[in-house]
Amino acid sequence: MVAGNSVWNLLAFAVGVVANLITLPFVVQRLGISQFGICGLLIALATPFSLVGTTLGQSAAQGIARHMSQGDRVALSEFCATIITIGVVSIAGIGLLLGLMAPIIARGVFPKYGSSFQSIRLISMTLAFGWMAQQLSLLMQGVHVACQSYRRIATVTALGAIGGPLLVFGIVGARPDVEGYILALALGYGLTTLLWLVSIVASFPWCLARPDMHPRMTKSIAAFSGWQMLAQLVANMANQIDRYLLGAWVSANAVGYYNVSQRLEEVAYIGVIKTGDALFPQFSVNASETVERQSEIFFVLPGC
Repeated sequence: MVAGNSVWNLLAFAVGVVANLITLPFVVQRLGISQFGICGLLIALATPFSLVGTTLGQSAAQGIARHMSQGDRVALSEFCATIITIGVVSIAGIGLLLGLMAPIIARGVFPKYGSSFQSIRLISMTLAFGWMAQQLSLLMQGVHVACQSYRRIATVTALGAIGGPLLVFGIVGARPDVEGYILALALGYGLTTLLWLVSIVASFPWCLARPDMHPRMTKSIAAFSGWQMLAQLVANMANQIDRYLLGAWVSANAVGYYNVSQRLEEVAYIGVIKTGDALFPQFSVNASETVERQSEIFFVLPGC
């Protein structure tokens, strides 16, 4: 089952990669390498905070899988209510802060690009909306991972991978500038979030518990995600520092070329991570098994 789940997980990732690689030449051709680089700089302002949705999604996968395996419906309901509350509050709060702070940061770090867009405030709010939608998607995807519904994950990802590029082709084709590209990305994330929500309502309505904060669940989530967030923040900042330096000291063209060249490298290591994600809920589900049984599940190949 683990191998099959990994295949579905990798397939979902591959669909998104193909769609991304198809749109990349179109966007570069329509915007030009300089404006594409500026878009990369603006997106890089929000990228380090993607740890919020990633960590919440991992927490959801771990907690839901554990309580489901134990058959504890009360604990499961309390966990869902708590993770929803933490998720909504943290994503909305950081999203609002990002929308307000991005113009200040952009003007301070990249002042020479001010004439390249009409309204930095509008772009920042659009960027914040897209970021919030992306983080909610990651949180809801964690529910699907916990339920090991990898075929559904592949389906939703494929639909989002079709809708997102269509929005990019339509909006950037009509408005080939920084504002148009950021808007297309934000609406694409919004569409994907809607698809995840529809999937949850249709298949996992039990996880839509009334928002509430249960102390024992809050402590459990904080213990699991605290160090994860710190580690991922450092890693995300390190991954973006090259773009910041290129934008501040060289030119937007350099950032544009850097973004294009980095795309294949990012695809390679994210693909490995996505393949291994199928193991994550298995760690929680089989945590109570004997060491021998866990070794059989995780280290012994089928048929050996």
